Amino acid sequence: MKRTLAFLPLLALAACNQPTVSTDVLCMHHAMRFGGGSNSSLPFDYAASRCENFIGGNNLVGMGAKIAPFDFRQDPKLQAMAEDPAINVDQMPYVPRDSTEPVHIRPMDPIHNPGAF
Repeated sequence: MKRTLAFLPLLALAACNQPTVSTDVLCMHHAMRFGGGSNSSLPFDYAASRCENFIGGNNLVGMGAKIAPFDFRQDPKLQAMAEDPAINVDQMPYVPRDSTEPVHIRPMDPIHNPGAF
């Protein structure tokens, strides 16, 4: 038992060196399921606001930044939600389903994107 416990700090340290990455699909699934208060579910538009990322500027839309388009091509249900104006009421940008660009994988920021964890 003592030998097993001796390796736990090393395992924890090894885990800290791994970059935390996600996709928009993973972030949205987590935010839609657990993103609300007391780990309650969130609707699409609220979850999207927790998972949004910015391009350019300094993370403020008023300062020249733009919301990066969501890439939901891995999940047909989320893609359909993004395309439906009755569900995507804030008109969050998204990558079209027939796009040939690679899937967006991005580092996650737990302070600004708490819904991702």
